[in-house]
Amino acid sequence: MIMFCNIKWENQIDELTKEEWVFCLDDNLNCYIEGYTLMNKESTRRRKYKIVKQYTRIGDQRSMFTKQILKEEEVPITLEIEEKVKKIIIDSIIFKKWKSK
Repeated sequence: MIMFCNIKWENQIDELTKEEWVFCLDDNLNCYIEGYTLMNKESTRRRKYKIVKQYTRIGDQRSMFTKQILKEEEVPITLEIEEKVKKIIIDSIIFKKWKSK
């Protein structure tokens, strides 16, 4: 199975909170969650966000500094998010002729 991991999406919830989603497609066009991060900042004057919750399929170093590490089943995937990811995938499809490759 070949995995294509390049679908990233940021969802700005409000001025202080945002989510970052990472999804993968396999060679059968099944979509899997690769990562989820919930971040917030103390005020609108601050530039940097702090990680509040995080899920990564393959753990990374940032996980040590996260307040709450999530399991895959704890990631809040809703129908709205599924539809948004489908739209991103569909919108990224480009039809070409072999000569213009």
